[in-house]
Amino acid sequence: MMNRYQKEVEQICANELWKQRMINTILQKQNEKKKKPMLAYAVAFCIICILGAGVLRWIPEKKQPVHYVDSLPVLSLQKPAPRTGSVNCRYCTGFEGIDVYDEKELQHLSFYDFSKPLDNLPVIKNKNVMDKYGYFHNSMTKEEQEKKLKKYADILGMEHYEITTSTKKEERSELKNENIRITLEDGGESVFVWYEFSNIKENSVLLVNKNWSIEKIKKTVRNYCLDHKELFQIENPLVDVRVNYGVSQNNKVEKGYSIEVYETEKNPVDKFVSQLQSVSLYTDEDGYLYGYRINQKDTSTSIGNYLIKSLEEAKAELHSGKYRSDVGSMPGITIDLDEIAYSELVYLDDESLDYFLPYYKFYVPVEYEDDYFTKHQISLKEYGAFYVPAIESKYLKESK
Repeated sequence: MMNRYQKEVEQICANELWKQRMINTILQKQNEKKKKPMLAYAVAFCIICILGAGVLRWIPEKKQPVHYVDSLPVLSLQKPAPRTGSVNCRYCTGFEGIDVYDEKELQHLSFYDFSKPLDNLPVIKNKNVMDKYGYFHNSMTKEEQEKKLKKYADILGMEHYEITTSTKKEERSELKNENIRITLEDGGESVFVWYEFSNIKENSVLLVNKNWSIEKIKKTVRNYCLDHKELFQIENPLVDVRVNYGVSQNNKVEKGYSIEVYETEKNPVDKFVSQLQSVSLYTDEDGYLYGYRINQKDTSTSIGNYLIKSLEEAKAELHSGKYRSDVGSMPGITIDLDEIAYSELVYLDDESLDYFLPYYKFYVPVEYEDDYFTKHQISLKEYGAFYVPAIESKYLKESK
């Protein structure tokens, strides 16, 4: 008889003592009132509920345990969202390469001083993660988007504009008139401004001249940013300029520039974190500004300060194949990991990851089986980027 009610009672969450009392009560009531079994169940259940108040409970949903080392959470080496051109890569970052005449041109603004190494660096929580479907967790509402767009329109003195807002991933929110277009991307985290004047030279500013030195370009850009503090929200601009080379259809090498502006920070840790917030300036072939991107990533939350490995330790991991890159997985490519042309320490800024980890970034020469540059007697050389996690391995685990 007891087994008859065992199954039903097991569905109720209580300790074993109260479960046994429930069964005994049901049996007792069943014997007393055989003609009213349903009433017996009801009475028994009420009795148990009254007696067992505070004992009965719901079983909480199980959560994945968080492991800690030195009071810091162990972090998963997550796989970024797939990138175009990725071929069986372990961690797909997309094919990242740069073409230069001389490896000295790889050198640019550094956010980390290798001559004064730090013991630890912060891992920053990504508050606006993009899921596998392309949606951002903290996308702005339509009202918030409209308010932000109007703010920049006011700063730029725009009139007679129209606004289109959307929270769909395949659509972008924008404000535009016949001369300027402002768009919001990355869930509203990034602001793009594009000049669409019929004559850009008369309505923009010259930031770059191919005959200028890098230092003169930096000074010109810095002065322009100082004159537009309200727009760029940078008080003390720190300018990074890199030369970009491209090849035209007639195999002529064309020179361009990549321009990034950051807030100047004196504290070495603050300087390292500042790389996640920047302004990118875009110039046309004549050097006139035609657009810019204002990246306003939220860096206010740190998961913790993690011990970082030395440059030599990171190089050893690179040589053993413990790197994050698509370059080595592409067909027809030869790499020599012993020939590191340039090293830097950066955050891997990927919107699909839960946090921004510091990485050693190594530039390694790349050779192709059927090399376009060699075939057309172009003296440019390509370097591929390889990333090695900078924080010590005891704080990391492989993602599933």
